[in-house]
Amino acid sequence: MKDYYDLFNKFLRKRNSVFVISPYFDIEFAKNMIKKINPEEVIYVVDDGSDRKDLDKLKRLLEYNCVESYIALGSAPGIVHLKVFYIISKNKRNRIKSFFSRYSAPRKRSDMITARFLMLGSANATDAAFGGKRNAELMVSIDLNEKDERGNNDQDLIDFLELLKSKVIANNKTSSPGFSARLGEFELEFPGFVLSPLSSAPGFDAWLQRGLLVAEYKNDQRFLFVVFALIKNLPKSAIHGIFSNAGFTQISSTKVLRYPYIGQKCIPVCSQIINNPLNEDEDFDEGEDFDEDFDEDEGRYNNGGLFSSSRANKNWKSNHCLWTHLGLWVSNECHQQHGDVMYKKNHNKRNNEIALLKNNKNNPIFKKCLEDGFIAQLQTLWDNLVIQGTDPQSYLINQSGVLDRGYYRGICKNKIETDIILANNRDFEKRYTTGYEFLKVPRFRQDDSAWELFVDSFCESLELEAQKAKSSSLILKAIKRAFEALKPRLSIKSMSVTDIKKTLRDNWDKEIKINGKDYKFGDVISNYF
Repeated sequence: MKDYYDLFNKFLRKRNSVFVISPYFDIEFAKNMIKKINPEEVIYVVDDGSDRKDLDKLKRLLEYNCVESYIALGSAPGIVHLKVFYIISKNKRNRIKSFFSRYSAPRKRSDMITARFLMLGSANATDAAFGGKRNAELMVSIDLNEKDERGNNDQDLIDFLELLKSKVIANNKTSSPGFSARLGEFELEFPGFVLSPLSSAPGFDAWLQRGLLVAEYKNDQRFLFVVFALIKNLPKSAIHGIFSNAGFTQISSTKVLRYPYIGQKCIPVCSQIINNPLNEDEDFDEGEDFDEDFDEDEGRYNNGGLFSSSRANKNWKSNHCLWTHLGLWVSNECHQQHGDVMYKKNHNKRNNEIALLKNNKNNPIFKKCLEDGFIAQLQTLWDNLVIQGTDPQSYLINQSGVLDRGYYRGICKNKIETDIILANNRDFEKRYTTGYEFLKVPRFRQDDSAWELFVDSFCESLELEAQKAKSSSLILKAIKRAFEALKPRLSIKSMSVTDIKKTLRDNWDKEIKINGKDYKFGDVISNYF
């Protein structure tokens, strides 16, 4: 017996329809579903706080592989936490009979038979739940049946599920009422919730959930540095100054040093290579995977990887972000619109460093140039120690009393290759050049107390910003505009955190007028940027 439940093992690749209600989903589950049962129709209801990029990936996958596909967002005061899998399979009678016990009774002959299968339990529509390698899930499977010769009748439940499907297909915001169904000795209770089409966030909590947290990236002190250990610890004396003046600094201990192989000391040596990174005299493989997204004229990535300083926004954090107890929060849409100005001041320098490594990843002249610069500086250090009356062999590896150039060249060569691999990693490049990481807000709305703390901290920041004589927060300005349109003279300054939160939640879908034009309350706020 398997240690996990294979949702699709009952179904052949014949005219299947799949209806999924699950707060969490992933692409691997959907791919596996398509591969195993080849459904003609797929309908999803997922959490309204789902990341829009993930939703778009799912939408593209389903549209490409299925005749019909629909996705809707499920909303509740917390989250729609149902995990429901409703599958309709139409197959030839002799193929489906052995799978569904209720079809064992004699029936009239027909070419095709419709089987309806419902599964409920703890598993989300994810590979972690159904892949058999991670989660342990409890599921209940039910064979649904229209009225048959033995009196089985699940028609009310079937009608309810079909009604839910039709509401999703209609692609309008609507309520799904609660429903009770009797199945033998058991009673099945479906909660009511709200269905919304894929669009902007259907509620205040969903908007927060879709946002991003801004985390400052702590630099790797070894990137772009050759790191090596001395033979013995460096004393705190004049000798320490000799090392420091030569560009060698300590990290973590008095025995480990680092040297910037791309820096002021090596730039004069490599000036020709740096000014012309791709040497035209070198024979490069025409099939080499150079980065076509990099625009050398603009000095930036066309897709937002590297950025042009002409669009710099020095106050982007105070303008576009708001403090929460989990860190700075920014809306996903704002980051998509203005992400190319969300970086630290030294991003130009970092852009140039990354570009230098990427553009010369297959350039042996460039690499040897950096190695030569490092060795030359080591030799200078060696000579200065001798001049000061200190034996350099006490600190540096030697061969027959002279600097072991081969040993240190090998260290430098390996470090350059390691850094080139990092520079060509898109995620690392973005973190390094911007100085920040933008992380999805964790999915913890099912933990009511923890989520309320997060929402309260957001509203507390609004309250504090409102008390300032002059705030640069665009989020606050948009919310003040929406509040005033909702009710004249409604001021955040005079509202408690609880009142602010309640107003945001209760009015997100309401129509308001601003300068004589109709807007949705939530749209005014979510478009703050």
